[in-house]
Order: sequence, then C-alpha cells, then structure tokens
Amino acid sequence: MRLADIYLDSIGVHLPTPVEVRDAVADGHYEAELMAETGFTRTYVGAGVSALDMAVAAGRQAMARASVDRASVGYLVHGGAYYQGPPGWSATGYLMRGIGLGQAPSVQVAQECNGMLTGLELAIGQLTGAAEREAVLVTSAANYATPLVDRWHQAGPQSVLSDGAAAMVVTRKHGFAEVLSVNSRTMPEVEGWARGTATLMPPTATDDWSLDLVRRAVDHSQATGVPMQDWLDDLADHCRSLASRSLADAKLEISDIRRLITFHTARYAYEESIGDTLGVPVERSNWEVGRSVGHIGPCDHVVSLELLLGAGELRPGDHVLLVSWGSGMTATTAVLRILELPSWTEGTEVPA
Repeated sequence: MRLADIYLDSIGVHLPTPVEVRDAVADGHYEAELMAETGFTRTYVGAGVSALDMAVAAGRQAMARASVDRASVGYLVHGGAYYQGPPGWSATGYLMRGIGLGQAPSVQVAQECNGMLTGLELAIGQLTGAAEREAVLVTSAANYATPLVDRWHQAGPQSVLSDGAAAMVVTRKHGFAEVLSVNSRTMPEVEGWARGTATLMPPTATDDWSLDLVRRAVDHSQATGVPMQDWLDDLADHCRSLASRSLADAKLEISDIRRLITFHTARYAYEESIGDTLGVPVERSNWEVGRSVGHIGPCDHVVSLELLLGAGELRPGDHVLLVSWGSGMTATTAVLRILELPSWTEGTEVPA
C-alpha cells in the first residue's frame, strides 16, 4: 500500500529499571554461553509497574514532543503484548484517562509483537478514510516482571524479554518521518506454533500465563510432525515477500535502505530470519542498539528508532525498513523516510 502525506509527528519511549545481563549470569538466572551467543548486554525490568502505566508514560512523552495538541488526537490504538489487564476489560479508557485524551474513539488490538505496526496501519485508515482524523496516537507496552514468566528462556534461546513501552503520534500534516508504504498479511497456516496443543474451550482457573513459547512450539511440532524449521522458513518467506512489496510501493530497492529495524534478537537469529533473507548485513540493522535493550514485544521498532536517531545513525533523507510479526500469525512491513532530526533527539542516551 503506497501512501502519501502520512507522517510520524513524534514518538515516545519508557524504559524502567535496567538489569545487566552479566549480573543475571552471576546470579544464576542466565547462562554465560547464551550471553556470548546472543550478544545481549542489558534488559529492563518493570517490577511493580504495570504495562499500561508504562504505556501512559510513553504516550505522555509522545504528546509532549508532538506538534499537535491532545484535542487534535481523534483516535487511540493500543497494541500491547502479554498481560494488559483483567479479562472482560478494555485498556484504552485507562490509557486515555492517564494521557488526557478526552473521549475520542479507541481500539485495543491483540496482535502481540505485531501490535505497534498493526496500530500504525489502523491509524493510517483513520487518517485517510471517512473519519478524516487529524492525528492518531498509537501505544504499546509489555511487562514480563512476574514469576509466571522466565524472561531469560521462555521466548527462545535467541531472545531475552524486556519490559517497557512506546508510542507514536501519526498525522497527515507534518512530522520528522514520512510513512511511504505499509503492508500486512495473516498466515493462518502457521498459527498453531504459538498456540501449542492447549484446548481453547472451556477456560479454567488455571489458564496458562507462563508464556512458554518454546514449549508450545515443541508441542505443536510433535503433534503435527512438522519440523520447527519449516515454520521459521515460512515466516522468513512471508517477511521477505511483504518487505519486497513495501519497497516496491515506496519505489525503492533494498540497497536504498539505510537501516532495517526489526525485533531485538540475537545476531545469528537476525541473520538467519531476516538479514540473509533480505540481503541486509547486521551493520545496517538495529541489532547493535537492540542488544542493549532486550525484546520488548511490539515496542522494539520505536525504541530502536529513538535510539538510532539519538545516536546520529539516521539523518534526513535516510530510508528505514520496518519488519514485524506477531503470534497468530500476522506480519507487517513499512518504509519510512527521515525528513528531519527533531529537537527531542538531542541528549537521547543510547545504552552501552
């Protein structure tokens, strides 16, 4: 989908307490071998702070940086990962009250790690469709600080889970980056890999919030007889196809991309899943900044964008390719053009 006059006006990021990976190794929570293999140096832990309160903080920062005021925000999209509040309740009212957005319409999407880019696509529809909103706020957050989740292992050996939140203000007027294209796809044939073999009905008081994605994938593989590598290869093919479509819509080649931004993951995982598939070496990715943050579900792309801007790694005229996917499975790719360096990038600290 080729776009015109769609802009990122501002972004916001909230990161809680940093935890050095080497300290987790010393405390026996993580293995030195995995630290060496993945390259992760730090994660962030939001103990005692809900994902939604972190989303409020990121949303407030995005609005404080924006050129539009709160009254101009005509829609809110929230797409968090893992626990976002009790069943039978929508989080958007809580977020809007905390950010101060009045009574605009809102929606909460359940796309897990693809929640932020799904939110971007929904925001574009609100801006360009019959509603003709002036601005849309997209928020996302994840918090794995619970005994039910082992952040060091349960998302796979390529990942260390991190807590935090991100937000973006999307408008039709002006911004520091223009959204040139966006495309999404659902992959129903591989949805079972993140579901596992658990029954869907009836719910029980012991419903599993442990988020053991590795166990679910193994169970699915054993039940179907399909090797896990087949699923990973399918996912890589879908992402390559979507990225090619977004590049074509933006009238660009992969060689025109200054940075490919995807999830914060191990270097080998980036190369096997995305880098080699698209022909983008790790030096042109967000891996270096991402390894000092950890995987914050759908927030990774905005967090990396902020850190790359703050480090001077992106300049006006640069093109950025965003590649995202989420359990279920959905995938989204988007192409940005950096137009200017906003004043709020000055003094942005990049984790060592």
